[in-house]
Amino acid sequence: MPAFPHVPSPSQASSGVLTIQDALRCQLPERFGSSLSLLLLPRMRRDGIEAMTPAERICYCVVSLDKAVTGGGFGLFFINAGGDLAFETVRALGAIGADRVAQLLARAMDAFPEGGPSPCSVDRQNAMRRLGDEAFMQWDFLDREYESLHQSLLGQLRSYVEKNAAEFRPWSESPAPIR
Repeated sequence: MPAFPHVPSPSQASSGVLTIQDALRCQLPERFGSSLSLLLLPRMRRDGIEAMTPAERICYCVVSLDKAVTGGGFGLFFINAGGDLAFETVRALGAIGADRVAQLLARAMDAFPEGGPSPCSVDRQNAMRRLGDEAFMQWDFLDREYESLHQSLLGQLRSYVEKNAAEFRPWSESPAPIR
């Protein structure tokens, strides 16, 4: 038995294949989220979001938000590539039943002029430079609210994955097939 049964084993890692079942075997919510990241982030980088199934895409958005906000707050989410998909992330949160977190993200997006953050990271980061202190203070407040919802969000994400497990493809390091 591996020393940490809640993370993929070295044999799984060395075989280059990670499945949604590996992630679902993780009992600790944070480990589940990390395993889901290990499955989805490499695929996103290699193949792009357009190549993901709807369930993979929803989970990618939620995991990207969660990693950023727990790692540095809503400001970090908007600086990072996850912010490119801010509007889609609101819909993804709704799809997994995380309406309160969706409302928090929508409130954080309200700090941006012209209807919300740009999907272009350069434009969004330039807009962030022009935001006043009030926006950052609001994000700090929302970050604290998010902390109180974090565990339930991971539970909602797990439930969504369990119901939609058939939509997740195994990740391997082999290149995507040419279509």
